[in-house]
Amino acid sequence: MTKVIKYALAIALLFGLVNPTVMHQIAKAPNVSADDIFCLAKNIYHEARGEPLQGQKAVAQVTINRTKAEGFPSSICDVVYQHKQFSWTLQPHLKVTDSESWNRSLLLARQALTNGIPGFEEFTALYFHAKHVKPYWRKKHKVYAHIGNHIFY
Repeated sequence: MTKVIKYALAIALLFGLVNPTVMHQIAKAPNVSADDIFCLAKNIYHEARGEPLQGQKAVAQVTINRTKAEGFPSSICDVVYQHKQFSWTLQPHLKVTDSESWNRSLLLARQALTNGIPGFEEFTALYFHAKHVKPYWRKKHKVYAHIGNHIFY
């Protein structure tokens, strides 16, 4: 785990944003780096914390799918921070303000990276956007699903 991730998690624990049980589960995740869990959790949190659980799972799966797809980086953190892929990454000072949503994001990220997401084994989407947004690239891809306030391609 990088020093930055350790520091961020320690601060979150100190301020009550991370449940100690959740921290223990992350530390014990087999064959998965805490950095990847943290990066995926941040993506789930900032992209989908207000969405239904299925929407949060879909965002997690899109992120994971990209690590296996041609043209994308192969690590979770590199996918999350790939230039202009997720809008929240363009706002460097975003903070976690909802500890319940953050803990749920951490647990979902851990599950997704260690055991997969039940029901999402065939979910192959690589892109998504909020329904109110009309990105230029949307016409180049086939709609895969509508979940909550997101459209997946």
